[in-house]
Amino acid sequence: MKEYEVYIQDREAAKAAVVGGEKIEVMGTEYGHNDHLIDWLKEKGYWEIITGYKAKVGDNGTGVKKLNGIWALMGLGHIGRIQQADPLLRDGKLMSDLGFNLRRKEAVDGKRKGVIHRDTLSNHLKRIDSKESDKVFYEHTKLLRSQKKLRGKEYAADGFEIEVSSMSGYEGAG
Repeated sequence: MKEYEVYIQDREAAKAAVVGGEKIEVMGTEYGHNDHLIDWLKEKGYWEIITGYKAKVGDNGTGVKKLNGIWALMGLGHIGRIQQADPLLRDGKLMSDLGFNLRRKEAVDGKRKGVIHRDTLSNHLKRIDSKESDKVFYEHTKLLRSQKKLRGKEYAADGFEIEVSSMSGYEGAG
């Protein structure tokens, strides 16, 4: 039974460990290069907006920004359904980039658990209404225009189909 621990990043302690000759176990992302993408989005100011959704009802104890970050990564990773999010939720590197201090252990049956249950993410998304989505979209558009990434001409976007199941507040969704 393997046990992994990921803590808040401490570069000085890590440097001291390397110089001191301690055995080091590296945990990289198992889900592509999304960790680099998160860093880039944070650097450019997009991540703050992408994870800026506010739920109608308060936090469930996990943290709204963290849950929004998982939702954003699902979109970036072309994960169309919450039921398919388990590999992402088990990725220690990406989850620590989102702010989770996690301890991941191998379960008795050999299956690893994610940092949250998929139902937690589903319940969070049910608490975000369409007006909030519109607000975040227009904030993102405003940032893109201020950076002269959008210039008032015609644009096309490549997209993919996302299935939505019984979310209230979105006309025609289901």
